Amino acid sequence: MGDSADLDDLLGPQLGDRLETELRSSLRRRPANESRLGGALQLLAPHSARLREALLAALDVLVRRGAHSRPLYLPILRGLIASGDDRVGPLLHKALCLEDGSGLGTIAAAALFKSTGPEEPLAKLAVSRSPQTAFAGELARIARGESAGHALAGSALRIKESHRLEMCTSLVLPLVWEGQACVGAAEGIRVMRDSERHLGRWLLFAQLANQSGDATSISAATEQAQKGPGGARAAWNLVAWALKSDNSPTAVRPTLEVVARLSDRPSAERDLSFLFRMAKAKAPTTRAMLESLTRTPLLAHENAIRAAAYLLKLEDREDIQRRLIDLVKSTKREELRGLALAALYEARPAIVEELLPDFSRSRQLQNAIFSAMVRLAQKRQCTQELVSEPVYRRAQLGWLD
Repeated sequence: MGDSADLDDLLGPQLGDRLETELRSSLRRRPANESRLGGALQLLAPHSARLREALLAALDVLVRRGAHSRPLYLPILRGLIASGDDRVGPLLHKALCLEDGSGLGTIAAAALFKSTGPEEPLAKLAVSRSPQTAFAGELARIARGESAGHALAGSALRIKESHRLEMCTSLVLPLVWEGQACVGAAEGIRVMRDSERHLGRWLLFAQLANQSGDATSISAATEQAQKGPGGARAAWNLVAWALKSDNSPTAVRPTLEVVARLSDRPSAERDLSFLFRMAKAKAPTTRAMLESLTRTPLLAHENAIRAAAYLLKLEDREDIQRRLIDLVKSTKREELRGLALAALYEARPAIVEELLPDFSRSRQLQNAIFSAMVRLAQKRQCTQELVSEPVYRRAQLGWLD
Protein backbone atom coordinates (compact mmCIF):
# COMPACT_ATOMS: atom_id res chain seq x y z
CA MET A 1 0.00 0.00 0.00
CA GLY A 2 3.01 2.31 -0.11
CA ASP A 3 2.74 5.45 2.00
CA SER A 4 -1.04 5.43 2.45
CA ALA A 5 -2.31 5.86 6.01
CA ASP A 6 -3.77 2.92 7.90
CA LEU A 7 -7.48 2.40 8.52
CA ASP A 8 -7.10 2.51 12.32
CA ASP A 9 -5.12 5.74 12.20
CA LEU A 10 -7.71 7.40 9.98
CA LEU A 11 -10.97 6.11 11.41
CA GLY A 12 -10.16 4.65 14.81
CA PRO A 13 -10.03 0.97 15.83
CA GLN A 14 -13.76 0.25 16.15
CA LEU A 15 -14.42 -1.10 12.65
CA GLY A 16 -11.20 -3.13 12.57
CA ASP A 17 -12.09 -4.66 15.95
CA ARG A 18 -15.52 -5.60 14.67
CA LEU A 19 -14.27 -7.16 11.44
CA GLU A 20 -11.58 -9.18 13.23
CA THR A 21 -14.11 -10.47 15.76
CA GLU A 22 -16.62 -11.42 13.08
CA LEU A 23 -13.91 -13.12 11.02
CA ARG A 24 -12.81 -15.29 13.96
CA SER A 25 -16.43 -16.15 14.69
CA SER A 26 -17.09 -17.03 11.05
CA LEU A 27 -14.24 -19.53 10.99
CA ARG A 28 -15.91 -21.37 13.87
CA ARG A 29 -19.41 -21.35 12.42
CA ARG A 30 -21.00 -20.12 9.20
CA PRO A 31 -23.03 -16.95 9.84
CA ALA A 32 -25.84 -15.75 7.60
CA ASN A 33 -23.87 -12.67 6.53
CA GLU A 34 -20.63 -14.48 5.67
CA SER A 35 -20.59 -13.32 2.05
CA ARG A 36 -21.12 -9.67 3.03
CA LEU A 37 -18.34 -9.97 5.61
CA GLY A 38 -16.11 -11.29 2.84
CA GLY A 39 -16.97 -8.28 0.71
CA ALA A 40 -16.10 -5.92 3.57
CA LEU A 41 -12.75 -7.61 4.13
CA GLN A 42 -11.90 -7.55 0.42
CA LEU A 43 -12.68 -3.84 0.10
CA LEU A 44 -10.92 -2.73 3.28
CA ALA A 45 -7.90 -5.06 3.35
CA PRO A 46 -5.76 -2.67 1.24
CA HIS A 47 -6.29 0.00 3.93
CA SER A 48 -5.47 -2.00 7.07
CA ALA A 49 -2.28 -3.81 8.07
CA ARG A 50 -3.91 -5.66 10.95
CA LEU A 51 -6.78 -6.83 8.75
CA ARG A 52 -4.24 -8.26 6.33
CA GLU A 53 -2.61 -10.18 9.19
CA ALA A 54 -5.99 -11.59 10.18
CA LEU A 55 -6.80 -12.46 6.57
CA LEU A 56 -3.53 -14.35 6.10
CA ALA A 57 -4.27 -16.44 9.19
CA ALA A 58 -7.85 -17.07 8.05
CA LEU A 59 -6.77 -18.01 4.53
CA ASP A 60 -4.29 -20.50 5.96
CA VAL A 61 -7.14 -22.17 7.86
CA LEU A 62 -9.43 -22.25 4.82
CA VAL A 63 -6.76 -23.66 2.51
CA ARG A 64 -5.82 -26.37 5.01
CA ARG A 65 -9.50 -27.32 5.26
CA GLY A 66 -9.91 -27.28 1.48
CA ALA A 67 -12.80 -24.87 2.05
CA HIS A 68 -12.59 -22.97 -1.23
CA SER A 69 -16.38 -23.04 -1.61
CA ARG A 70 -16.87 -20.95 1.53
CA PRO A 71 -18.12 -17.40 0.74
CA LEU A 72 -15.20 -16.04 2.80
CA TYR A 73 -12.47 -17.74 0.82
CA LEU A 74 -12.34 -15.82 -2.48
CA PRO A 75 -12.85 -12.32 -1.02
CA ILE A 76 -10.02 -12.93 1.45
CA LEU A 77 -7.70 -14.21 -1.29
CA ARG A 78 -8.56 -11.36 -3.65
CA GLY A 79 -8.29 -8.77 -0.90
CA LEU A 80 -4.77 -9.86 -0.08
CA ILE A 81 -3.76 -9.89 -3.74
CA ALA A 82 -5.29 -6.43 -4.29
CA SER A 83 -3.23 -5.25 -1.31
CA GLY A 84 -0.03 -6.35 -3.04
CA ASP A 85 0.84 -8.61 -0.09
CA ASP A 86 3.39 -11.14 -1.41
CA ARG A 87 2.99 -13.28 1.73
CA VAL A 88 -0.12 -14.76 0.14
CA GLY A 89 2.10 -16.52 -2.45
CA PRO A 90 2.74 -19.81 -0.58
CA LEU A 91 -0.94 -20.15 0.35
CA LEU A 92 -1.99 -19.46 -3.23
CA HIS A 93 0.48 -22.09 -4.43
CA LYS A 94 -0.92 -24.61 -1.95
CA ALA A 95 -4.52 -23.87 -3.00
CA LEU A 96 -3.66 -24.26 -6.69
CA CYS A 97 -2.16 -27.70 -5.97
CA LEU A 98 -5.49 -28.97 -4.65
CA GLU A 99 -8.09 -30.63 -6.89
CA ASP A 100 -9.00 -28.47 -9.93
CA GLY A 101 -6.83 -25.69 -8.54
CA SER A 102 -9.38 -24.96 -5.79
CA GLY A 103 -11.78 -23.64 -8.40
CA LEU A 104 -11.85 -21.10 -11.19
CA GLY A 105 -11.85 -18.18 -8.75
CA THR A 106 -8.50 -19.25 -7.33
CA ILE A 107 -7.04 -19.55 -10.82
CA ALA A 108 -8.34 -16.05 -11.67
CA ALA A 109 -6.69 -14.76 -8.49
CA ALA A 110 -3.41 -16.35 -9.61
CA ALA A 111 -3.73 -14.52 -12.93
CA LEU A 112 -3.80 -11.22 -11.00
CA PHE A 113 -0.98 -12.12 -8.60
CA LYS A 114 2.10 -10.22 -9.73
CA SER A 115 4.82 -12.19 -7.91
CA THR A 116 6.37 -15.60 -8.44
CA GLY A 117 4.92 -18.76 -6.95
CA PRO A 118 1.97 -20.05 -9.02
CA GLU A 119 4.00 -20.99 -12.12
CA GLU A 120 4.30 -24.74 -11.50
CA PRO A 121 0.72 -25.50 -10.42
CA LEU A 122 -0.70 -23.31 -13.22
CA ALA A 123 1.35 -25.23 -15.78
CA LYS A 124 -0.16 -28.50 -14.49
CA LEU A 125 -3.69 -27.07 -14.48
CA ALA A 126 -3.27 -25.91 -18.09
CA VAL A 127 -3.08 -29.58 -19.20
CA SER A 128 -5.94 -30.78 -16.99
CA ARG A 129 -8.46 -33.24 -18.43
CA SER A 130 -11.20 -30.81 -17.42
CA PRO A 131 -11.48 -28.36 -20.34
CA GLN A 132 -12.69 -25.45 -18.21
CA THR A 133 -9.83 -25.96 -15.74
CA ALA A 134 -7.31 -26.26 -18.58
CA PHE A 135 -8.69 -23.08 -20.20
CA ALA A 136 -8.52 -21.17 -16.91
CA GLY A 137 -5.00 -22.39 -16.14
CA GLU A 138 -3.72 -21.45 -19.59
CA LEU A 139 -5.49 -18.06 -19.48
CA ALA A 140 -3.85 -17.32 -16.13
CA ARG A 141 -0.45 -18.24 -17.56
CA ILE A 142 -1.05 -15.91 -20.51
CA ALA A 143 -2.06 -13.08 -18.16
CA ARG A 144 1.15 -13.61 -16.18
CA GLY A 145 3.28 -13.69 -19.33
CA GLU A 146 4.19 -17.36 -18.94
CA SER A 147 2.55 -18.70 -22.14
CA ALA A 148 1.90 -17.60 -25.71
CA GLY A 149 -1.57 -19.16 -25.60
CA HIS A 150 -1.28 -21.75 -28.37
CA ALA A 151 -3.34 -24.36 -26.48
CA LEU A 152 -6.15 -22.06 -25.37
CA ALA A 153 -8.47 -22.45 -28.36
CA GLY A 154 -8.33 -26.24 -28.14
CA SER A 155 -9.57 -26.16 -24.55
CA ALA A 156 -12.24 -23.59 -25.42
CA LEU A 157 -13.75 -25.85 -28.08
CA ARG A 158 -14.40 -28.58 -25.50
CA ILE A 159 -16.14 -26.45 -22.85
CA LYS A 160 -19.84 -27.19 -22.39
CA GLU A 161 -22.44 -24.44 -22.25
CA SER A 162 -23.38 -25.45 -18.69
CA HIS A 163 -19.96 -24.31 -17.44
CA ARG A 164 -19.93 -20.89 -19.09
CA LEU A 165 -21.88 -19.00 -16.43
CA GLU A 166 -19.39 -20.03 -13.74
CA MET A 167 -16.49 -19.22 -16.05
CA CYS A 168 -17.86 -15.73 -16.64
CA THR A 169 -18.53 -15.02 -12.96
CA SER A 170 -15.47 -16.63 -11.42
CA LEU A 171 -12.82 -16.25 -14.12
CA VAL A 172 -13.55 -13.62 -16.77
CA LEU A 173 -15.33 -10.95 -14.70
CA PRO A 174 -12.45 -10.43 -12.20
CA LEU A 175 -10.00 -10.06 -15.10
CA VAL A 176 -12.24 -7.54 -16.85
CA TRP A 177 -12.83 -5.49 -13.70
CA GLU A 178 -9.08 -5.34 -13.01
CA GLY A 179 -8.30 -4.43 -16.63
CA GLN A 180 -6.00 -7.43 -16.95
CA ALA A 181 -4.68 -7.90 -20.48
CA CYS A 182 -4.25 -11.46 -21.77
CA VAL A 183 -2.15 -10.85 -24.86
CA GLY A 184 -2.02 -14.03 -26.91
CA ALA A 185 -5.42 -15.29 -25.78
CA ALA A 186 -7.38 -13.76 -28.66
CA GLU A 187 -8.20 -16.96 -30.53
CA GLY A 188 -9.32 -18.87 -27.44
CA ILE A 189 -11.43 -15.98 -26.14
CA ARG A 190 -12.99 -15.58 -29.61
CA VAL A 191 -14.04 -19.24 -29.57
CA MET A 192 -15.74 -18.73 -26.21
CA ARG A 193 -17.34 -15.48 -27.35
CA ASP A 194 -18.75 -16.86 -30.59
CA SER A 195 -20.22 -19.94 -28.91
CA GLU A 196 -22.05 -17.79 -26.33
CA ARG A 197 -25.76 -17.12 -26.95
CA HIS A 198 -26.29 -14.85 -23.93
CA LEU A 199 -25.49 -11.29 -24.99
CA GLY A 200 -24.23 -10.19 -21.59
CA ARG A 201 -21.72 -13.00 -21.44
CA TRP A 202 -20.80 -12.44 -25.10
CA LEU A 203 -20.01 -8.85 -24.13
CA LEU A 204 -17.92 -9.99 -21.17
CA PHE A 205 -15.71 -12.22 -23.33
CA ALA A 206 -15.54 -9.40 -25.89
CA GLN A 207 -14.36 -6.94 -23.23
CA LEU A 208 -11.58 -9.29 -22.17
CA ALA A 209 -10.52 -9.67 -25.81
CA ASN A 210 -10.75 -5.93 -26.33
CA GLN A 211 -8.48 -5.06 -23.40
CA SER A 212 -6.08 -7.75 -24.60
CA GLY A 213 -5.61 -6.04 -27.96
CA ASP A 214 -8.13 -7.93 -30.12
CA ALA A 215 -10.48 -5.40 -31.76
CA THR A 216 -12.53 -7.92 -33.77
CA SER A 217 -15.36 -7.89 -31.21
CA ILE A 218 -16.31 -4.30 -32.10
CA SER A 219 -16.65 -5.11 -35.80
CA ALA A 220 -18.60 -8.30 -34.99
CA ALA A 221 -21.05 -6.41 -32.76
CA THR A 222 -21.40 -3.60 -35.32
CA GLU A 223 -22.20 -6.11 -38.06
CA GLN A 224 -24.88 -7.74 -35.92
CA ALA A 225 -26.35 -4.30 -35.14
CA GLN A 226 -26.64 -3.59 -38.88
CA LYS A 227 -27.49 -6.99 -40.37
CA GLY A 228 -28.65 -9.17 -37.47
CA PRO A 229 -32.25 -10.04 -36.52
CA GLY A 230 -34.37 -6.92 -36.23
CA GLY A 231 -35.44 -7.61 -32.64
CA ALA A 232 -31.86 -7.82 -31.43
CA ARG A 233 -30.35 -4.84 -33.24
CA ALA A 234 -30.91 -2.36 -30.40
CA ALA A 235 -29.09 -4.65 -27.96
CA TRP A 236 -26.23 -5.21 -30.41
CA ASN A 237 -25.95 -1.45 -30.91
CA LEU A 238 -25.42 -1.09 -27.17
CA VAL A 239 -22.87 -3.93 -27.17
CA ALA A 240 -20.88 -2.08 -29.86
CA TRP A 241 -21.21 1.17 -27.90
CA ALA A 242 -19.90 -0.50 -24.73
CA LEU A 243 -16.84 -1.86 -26.53
CA LYS A 244 -15.81 1.51 -27.94
CA SER A 245 -13.30 3.35 -25.77
CA ASP A 246 -14.75 6.81 -26.38
CA ASN A 247 -18.23 6.04 -24.95
CA SER A 248 -19.71 8.36 -27.58
CA PRO A 249 -23.44 9.14 -27.28
CA THR A 250 -25.87 6.45 -28.36
CA ALA A 251 -29.38 6.97 -29.65
CA VAL A 252 -30.59 3.61 -28.33
CA ARG A 253 -33.05 3.98 -25.47
CA PRO A 254 -32.53 1.24 -22.84
CA THR A 255 -35.45 -0.88 -21.68
CA LEU A 256 -35.68 -3.35 -18.81
CA GLU A 257 -35.54 -6.26 -21.25
CA VAL A 258 -32.49 -4.94 -23.11
CA VAL A 259 -30.40 -4.06 -20.05
CA ALA A 260 -31.23 -7.43 -18.46
CA ARG A 261 -29.96 -9.19 -21.58
CA LEU A 262 -26.73 -7.18 -21.48
CA SER A 263 -25.86 -7.97 -17.87
CA ASP A 264 -23.32 -10.68 -17.09
CA ARG A 265 -25.95 -12.08 -14.70
CA PRO A 266 -28.73 -14.45 -15.90
CA SER A 267 -31.44 -12.46 -17.71
CA ALA A 268 -34.12 -13.77 -15.34
CA GLU A 269 -32.54 -11.77 -12.51
CA ARG A 270 -33.40 -8.49 -14.27
CA ASP A 271 -30.03 -7.05 -13.25
CA LEU A 272 -29.65 -3.37 -14.18
CA SER A 273 -25.86 -3.09 -14.16
CA PHE A 274 -25.75 -2.14 -17.86
CA LEU A 275 -28.14 0.75 -17.25
CA PHE A 276 -25.76 2.17 -14.64
CA ARG A 277 -22.84 1.70 -17.03
CA MET A 278 -24.71 3.94 -19.47
CA ALA A 279 -25.58 6.40 -16.70
CA LYS A 280 -21.93 6.64 -15.68
CA ALA A 281 -21.10 7.54 -19.30
CA LYS A 282 -23.86 10.21 -19.12
CA ALA A 283 -25.81 8.69 -21.98
CA PRO A 284 -28.86 10.97 -22.33
CA THR A 285 -31.15 8.11 -23.32
CA THR A 286 -30.94 6.65 -19.78
CA ARG A 287 -32.73 9.58 -18.16
CA ALA A 288 -36.30 8.30 -18.53
CA MET A 289 -35.45 4.91 -17.03
CA LEU A 290 -33.47 6.45 -14.17
CA GLU A 291 -36.40 8.77 -13.43
CA SER A 292 -38.82 5.84 -13.36
CA LEU A 293 -36.66 4.03 -10.81
CA THR A 294 -36.73 7.00 -8.42
CA ARG A 295 -40.51 7.42 -8.42
CA THR A 296 -40.93 5.18 -5.39
CA PRO A 297 -41.87 7.34 -2.37
CA LEU A 298 -38.90 6.49 -0.15
CA LEU A 299 -36.21 5.30 -2.60
CA ALA A 300 -37.14 1.94 -1.20
CA HIS A 301 -34.69 -0.31 -3.07
CA GLU A 302 -31.05 -0.36 -4.12
CA ASN A 303 -31.61 0.43 -7.80
CA ALA A 304 -33.64 3.53 -6.88
CA ILE A 305 -30.75 4.81 -4.75
CA ARG A 306 -28.18 4.23 -7.49
CA ALA A 307 -30.43 5.90 -10.05
CA ALA A 308 -30.84 8.87 -7.69
CA ALA A 309 -27.06 9.21 -7.41
CA TYR A 310 -26.61 9.49 -11.17
CA LEU A 311 -29.52 11.91 -11.60
CA LEU A 312 -28.13 14.11 -8.84
CA LYS A 313 -24.76 14.17 -10.60
CA LEU A 314 -26.37 15.37 -13.81
CA GLU A 315 -28.15 18.41 -12.39
CA ASP A 316 -29.15 20.26 -9.24
CA ARG A 317 -32.10 18.17 -8.00
CA GLU A 318 -33.03 19.34 -4.52
CA ASP A 319 -35.91 16.84 -4.39
CA ILE A 320 -33.59 13.85 -4.90
CA GLN A 321 -30.95 15.32 -2.60
CA ARG A 322 -33.50 15.72 0.20
CA ARG A 323 -34.79 12.15 -0.26
CA LEU A 324 -31.26 10.73 -0.01
CA ILE A 325 -30.58 12.78 3.14
CA ASP A 326 -33.86 11.59 4.67
CA LEU A 327 -32.94 7.98 3.91
CA VAL A 328 -29.49 8.35 5.51
CA LYS A 329 -31.15 9.72 8.67
CA SER A 330 -34.06 7.26 8.69
CA THR A 331 -34.09 3.97 10.60
CA LYS A 332 -37.01 2.50 8.65
CA ARG A 333 -34.79 0.99 5.94
CA GLU A 334 -31.62 0.39 7.92
CA GLU A 335 -30.11 -1.87 5.25
CA LEU A 336 -30.13 0.98 2.70
CA ARG A 337 -28.67 3.83 4.75
CA GLY A 338 -25.01 3.14 3.96
CA LEU A 339 -25.65 2.88 0.22
CA ALA A 340 -27.65 6.13 0.35
CA LEU A 341 -24.73 7.80 2.15
CA ALA A 342 -22.28 6.63 -0.54
CA ALA A 343 -24.66 7.77 -3.31
CA LEU A 344 -25.01 11.19 -1.71
CA TYR A 345 -21.24 11.51 -1.31
CA GLU A 346 -20.65 10.67 -4.97
CA ALA A 347 -22.91 13.50 -6.07
CA ARG A 348 -22.62 16.06 -3.25
CA PRO A 349 -19.51 15.43 -1.11
CA ALA A 350 -19.73 18.77 0.68
CA ILE A 351 -23.14 17.92 2.15
CA VAL A 352 -21.90 14.64 3.59
CA GLU A 353 -19.18 16.46 5.54
CA GLU A 354 -21.76 17.65 8.08
CA LEU A 355 -24.06 14.64 7.81
CA LEU A 356 -21.74 11.62 8.16
CA PRO A 357 -23.16 9.29 10.83
CA ASP A 358 -21.15 6.70 12.78
CA PHE A 359 -22.20 3.38 11.27
CA SER A 360 -19.21 1.42 12.63
CA ARG A 361 -21.46 -0.57 14.98
CA SER A 362 -24.60 -0.67 12.83
CA ARG A 363 -26.34 -4.04 12.85
CA GLN A 364 -26.21 -3.91 9.04
CA LEU A 365 -22.58 -4.50 8.09
CA GLN A 366 -22.99 -2.81 4.71
CA ASN A 367 -23.65 0.49 6.50
CA ALA A 368 -20.32 0.24 8.28
CA ILE A 369 -18.53 -0.59 5.02
CA PHE A 370 -19.95 2.34 3.07
CA SER A 371 -19.44 4.73 5.98
CA ALA A 372 -15.77 3.71 6.21
CA MET A 373 -15.25 4.06 2.47
CA VAL A 374 -16.81 7.52 2.45
CA ARG A 375 -14.52 8.59 5.27
CA LEU A 376 -11.52 7.12 3.45
CA ALA A 377 -12.55 8.98 0.29
CA GLN A 378 -12.81 12.23 2.27
CA LYS A 379 -9.22 11.71 3.38
CA ARG A 380 -8.18 10.88 -0.20
CA GLN A 381 -7.30 7.29 0.70
CA CYS A 382 -9.99 5.73 -1.53
CA THR A 383 -10.19 6.72 -5.19
CA GLN A 384 -12.72 4.25 -6.58
CA GLU A 385 -16.32 5.18 -7.30
CA LEU A 386 -18.37 4.18 -4.23
CA VAL A 387 -21.47 3.14 -6.15
CA SER A 388 -19.50 1.33 -8.89
CA GLU A 389 -20.57 -2.17 -9.80
CA PRO A 390 -17.72 -4.01 -8.00
CA VAL A 391 -18.15 -2.03 -4.76
CA TYR A 392 -21.94 -2.27 -4.88
CA ARG A 393 -21.95 -6.03 -5.43
CA ARG A 394 -19.38 -6.75 -2.75
CA ALA A 395 -20.53 -4.32 -0.04
CA GLN A 396 -24.30 -4.15 -0.49
CA LEU A 397 -25.21 -7.51 -2.00
CA GLY A 398 -22.39 -9.68 -0.67
CA TRP A 399 -21.77 -11.27 -4.08
CA LEU A 400 -18.38 -12.82 -4.77
CA ASP A 401 -18.42 -10.70 -7.98
